[in-house]
Amino acid sequence: MTPDMLHLLGIPFAEKKCLALVTAGLAAMGIPWQDPWSDFAQAWDRGERLLEAPSGWERLPVDAPLERGDVVLSRNAAGDPRHVSLALGSRDILHTSEASGSVITRARVLRGRIEAIYRRRPQA
Repeated sequence: MTPDMLHLLGIPFAEKKCLALVTAGLAAMGIPWQDPWSDFAQAWDRGERLLEAPSGWERLPVDAPLERGDVVLSRNAAGDPRHVSLALGSRDILHTSEASGSVITRARVLRGRIEAIYRRRPQA
């Protein structure tokens, strides 16, 4: 855990849901942000399953090793791919839930529910 993420721990779910937490985490990491994930949120709200990588990102296999700044799409308790979280490195994921608020979880805990991993493409 790096100090740039400490301010994102312990935030109640009602204040910062998963997509907002990922957005804040990417900004704290200095990853260029143009909110490519809003398309995902809009599709989810319509009940659609959107898994393509947003512009500037690439979709990786679900068993790819995680790197700091990867966005992880996983299935929620109902089995729908509607939960996003942020990889802090190869072992830790920053995410939030109604029960816990924002926390760090070991990646292995979510591995069986991961639907897609997205990584920012290197800028040329």
